[in-house]
Amino acid sequence: MSAPTPSPFATAVKAAAWAAILPLLASGAVKPIVERTYKLEEAAEALRHLIEDRPFGRVVVAEQKA
Repeated sequence: MSAPTPSPFATAVKAAAWAAILPLLASGAVKPIVERTYKLEEAAEALRHLIEDRPFGRVVVAEQKA
């Protein structure tokens, strides 16, 4: 079974949405809600949190920089 092919209309709408949203994110006018950030080593716990706790904001898994 193959994945459905997105329609050209849906692809164009998504591209237009990103074109409108990215400048707002870059300028700081819009800030995503981040509920919690996990270390890369905690990715399994982050996934469990997404599935079981159904967080309000985004759940981020980030590589820790030295």
